Amino acid sequence: MTEKHDNDESVAAVQPKDYKDEAAFKKLPKAQQWQAMAERGDVRALMTEMTGSLADMVSITEVGDHLRRSLEVLAETDPTAYAKVLNTEIMATAGMLVIRARQIMVQHLRHQDELRQQRGNLGAAEEFELFAAKTMVLHAHIAKIQQVNANTQRALEQARKLRLANDKSEAKKSRTRQPTRRQRLSATRQPATAPASRLGGDSS
Repeated sequence: MTEKHDNDESVAAVQPKDYKDEAAFKKLPKAQQWQAMAERGDVRALMTEMTGSLADMVSITEVGDHLRRSLEVLAETDPTAYAKVLNTEIMATAGMLVIRARQIMVQHLRHQDELRQQRGNLGAAEEFELFAAKTMVLHAHIAKIQQVNANTQRALEQARKLRLANDKSEAKKSRTRQPTRRQRLSATRQPATAPASRLGGDSS
């Protein structure tokens, strides 16, 4: 139990502290907090602020300006994170549209069932048929978006693998090659000197 507690403390120590939890940030007026988020490229935080502003009657236009700035900063500093944010928002928005369409479709179907029970066999209303057709078009668009998303994720993964392979190759090229054992032995071995000739004597 003590070991687990120690591990939890070490993990918490490694994790960086969120700048929004700092006392200096919390003391800032709301507008300055939004500006700080924008300059950090913190799109998620500003989107959360915009969602909350709908209920708090805060200027959505002002938050939107900072949100656009945060997208610019994120696109310049971290294109991969920028693409991930946009992809997540596209899929989340598409999912909400699909769920909302399903709810309306269920309501229409229940209404049709009630009419059949009251008036007998009744064909589908023109309004329902138009809505059903638009719903199927929406589903087709969502399927295309999912296919594009899958292709994008594969391309990003391939780019990541190529980048890692390139980094390894560059590191291997720049690494100083260690001499072999034979080279080390030959470098430390002293050259043999020829013995003095007895016939010639000492030249000095």
